[in-house]
Amino acid sequence: MRRALGLLLIALSGCLCAPARAQAPVQQNAFFAGVGTQGASLHGNSLLPGTSVLAGETVSTGHGGVAVLTPTHGAGGVVEVGPDSQATVASGPYDPALGADQLQILQGSVLVSGAVSVVTAQGRTFLPQTSQTSFVVDAGSTSSTMGVLTGAVRIYNPSGLPTIVPAGQALQVTGSLGAVQLSRVPLNQVQRPSLRAAAPQTTPASQSQ
Repeated sequence: MRRALGLLLIALSGCLCAPARAQAPVQQNAFFAGVGTQGASLHGNSLLPGTSVLAGETVSTGHGGVAVLTPTHGAGGVVEVGPDSQATVASGPYDPALGADQLQILQGSVLVSGAVSVVTAQGRTFLPQTSQTSFVVDAGSTSSTMGVLTGAVRIYNPSGLPTIVPAGQALQVTGSLGAVQLSRVPLNQVQRPSLRAAAPQTTPASQSQ
C-alpha cells in the first residue's frame, strides 16, 4: 500500500514539475505589398513594396493607384487592388480549412489570382478552388459582383444557387447581412480594375514570407 502510494506521489510530482509544452503561435491573416504597388496607402502613409499588411489593417488606393498584395499562407496567389478601392485584411487567425488568407473588399475592384479568399461587404465569401483560378470582384456597400475568369470559385453561404461558379460565369450579391440575394449576371457586367502596374506573377506563399 505504502509502495503504491509512493509511486503515485512520484508520478504526480513528475507531472507537476514537467515544463509546459509550448503552444504553436496562432497565425493571423496577412499579406505583403508587392512590386508594382503605387498610389496606395496604409495608415495614411504611402504603401511601399515589401510592407507587411496585417490582420485588421486597411489598404486604400487613390485615383490611378494600385496595390499588389501577396498572401503569406496557402498555396500562393496575388491580389491586384484597383484604383479608388479599399481592402481590409480579415481579422482573426488564418484558417487552414480555407487554405487561403482572407481579404475583405469594402469598395472598388480587385483581380485575384490563386489562393486568396475574398469577403464582400454583404458577408459572402469567394474562395478559389485551384491555384490556377482567377476572378474579379467589383464591390460596393449594398451590391457586389464577382466574375470567374479561369478555374472555379466556391461561394460560402449560397442561397438557391450552385455552390461552385465555373469560368465564364458571374454573380451579383445584393443586400446586407441577414438579407442577401444572389443572382446571375453576364460576365461582361463585372467591372474589372483598371491597373497601371504590370501584372505580377503568382507568388508561392512559402517565398513571400
